[in-house]
Amino acid sequence: MKLLSVLVSLAMLLGACQASEEAPRASAPKLPPSARRLTSNSASYLVAFVPEPDPIVVNRPFKLRVWVLDAGGKGPLLTMNQIALSVDAVMPEHQHGMTTEATVHADDKGTFEVSGVLLHMPGRWQLYFDVTRAGITERAQCDLTLE
Repeated sequence: MKLLSVLVSLAMLLGACQASEEAPRASAPKLPPSARRLTSNSASYLVAFVPEPDPIVVNRPFKLRVWVLDAGGKGPLLTMNQIALSVDAVMPEHQHGMTTEATVHADDKGTFEVSGVLLHMPGRWQLYFDVTRAGITERAQCDLTLE
């Protein structure tokens, strides 16, 4: 009888553990439909951004609204308390970057606003989003062609 009681208790404990493991994860936040999505180089993060205004105009300053999601987009939004975000752009063929320095401002809900972005000439640009957490930086990047 004592053995049966122990087995029933173990079965209940095991069932409780399995139920908690199978519990649904918090769903990823809804991003604007117009957000462009990039996976970081080691697939740790999904970086989504919307330029303001869109489309980007040559030699006109614009802002970027940016969100960084953990686990390649399957996890939650990351906030300024968890990561640092820096943004830059270069023209690989011309071997130069922007003539301005982007500034990143963040709220505590996971939205980053990048100002001071200026792509001063037409051609192919690469936009870099560097996400740093616990001293490790991972980059997400994309090509933009301005005419």
